Amino acid sequence: MFLSERKKWSSNGIAALMILMAATAVVGCSKGDGLHELELPTDSICTDTTIHLNGSGEPQATLHLNMKFINKKEYAHVNTALINSGVLTLVRPDTLPYSDQSMRRTVDAFVRQYARDYKETARLILEQEPDNLQQLNWKYVVDTQLKGGRDGNVVLLAKVTLFEGGEQETTFTIAKNIDRRNGKLLTLKDLYNDEQRRQLTDNIVSELKSMEHCFSLEALQEEGFFQGIEPYATENFFLTDEGITFIYVPGEIAPAEKGEIRVKMKD
Repeated sequence: MFLSERKKWSSNGIAALMILMAATAVVGCSKGDGLHELELPTDSICTDTTIHLNGSGEPQATLHLNMKFINKKEYAHVNTALINSGVLTLVRPDTLPYSDQSMRRTVDAFVRQYARDYKETARLILEQEPDNLQQLNWKYVVDTQLKGGRDGNVVLLAKVTLFEGGEQETTFTIAKNIDRRNGKLLTLKDLYNDEQRRQLTDNIVSELKSMEHCFSLEALQEEGFFQGIEPYATENFFLTDEGITFIYVPGEIAPAEKGEIRVKMKD
């Protein structure tokens, strides 16, 4: 990524996309996520690439992508949604008629773009910090799953591990809900009206209070939750026949050491 994007990843990008931290416990996640096996044939495109800044050896970036897709022509619109889901954050075509080759082209284009951005950014950093080579051993890993969710819709779960300098790598989850009828990426606004969304936020606070054994929002804030921000329902969620599960990034609404926070509710 470009230098301007590095700051974006460390703040807005992580808050918007990232969820799980490596080797941390999951908070509020009961056994079973309520999702089921997708009753559609799937396939995957997998690629592993090492990008050497100076031709060989370190510093280097390692890139692993495992992209699932539906191997059925009549669900081309769902595959287009998978491409546009934000998992491949450097390549987001607005429309891309799906075929196995177009998914492959998208993955290949992402790899080329990532390699160019890594080399450009790493060289700039190296000029400023020539003794900080370890910070240039970047890592980007994406492994996706496709599950069945509410109303037969497709749930994309992507586990992403990212290191672009800093103290440690971060692992996070991207959850997307795709209407299998038309390929629409569903948002909370598509599913709930204004009052219902406000109630969702209240329910999330109530569930977190129960999980943390707190009797008020103030007590929850004393535990590090929602400090300096208003409670909200994240757009990182998935729908099941039983309800809805929200996934929050480490450090997004609570101290990072609490790890991934999942709030599962019936609705």
